[in-house]
Amino acid sequence: MKLIGYTTKKDGKILAMVSPRLVPMSNPISGVSDVFNGILVSANMVGEVMFYGPGAGKLPTASAVVADMIDIMEHTPAGIQAPVWVDATSQDVMDFSSYVSQSMVVFDAPLSAANALAQIMGASVVSGQDGSVVVISAPMSEDAMTVALASAGYAVKTRIRLL
Repeated sequence: MKLIGYTTKKDGKILAMVSPRLVPMSNPISGVSDVFNGILVSANMVGEVMFYGPGAGKLPTASAVVADMIDIMEHTPAGIQAPVWVDATSQDVMDFSSYVSQSMVVFDAPLSAANALAQIMGASVVSGQDGSVVVISAPMSEDAMTVALASAGYAVKTRIRLL
């Protein structure tokens, strides 16, 4: 499980979110740990490219801050201006309700409800023990997930998106 920052642009609109995600061991992000950060970029011409390196902890952070200060002092007299922040409008931002992902959902439900919950969630995997049913949903939008969870008829203990 990793805390993932995710952004994409679709139809000229941007979706940005941060959430805990289950990451498969086959994904290169799964190997990022300790003070390291990883950025996985999917591009048209090269496919997936990963950038990996130190990005947390007191020494990498201090080094980055000092380097930024030196860079600002060196370039400000040359007329380089700081970037200007422009607030996004509703035309710039994608509606989160249309975001599609798979989720692992743990229901507070008896095992006898597993098949019905699997059908509602379009599940590919179901497991559990009495009192908890675990379902890996089909890919669905946030809106569809909200409807599916409401129609399940059981309380949700946990929901975690999959990467």
